[in-house]
Amino acid sequence: MRIAVGGILHETSTFATIPTRLADFESGFGIYRDQAILERFAEANMCIGGFLQGAR
Repeated sequence: MRIAVGGILHETSTFATIPTRLADFESGFGIYRDQAILERFAEANMCIGGFLQGAR
C-alpha cells in the first residue's frame, strides 16, 4: 500500500509587496522529498506529524 502526504506551509501577509516564488521555498527551509519527509516530520508537532504517526 502507498499513501501520499503533501503540504505547503506559508505565512501570508496582505502587506507584502513581493510575491513568493518556488525558489523562495527551496532556499528557505527547503522542499523535502522521499525519506527526508519521514526523518524531518515524523515527530513534528504539526498536522503532517500526526498524519505520519497515524499512517504507521
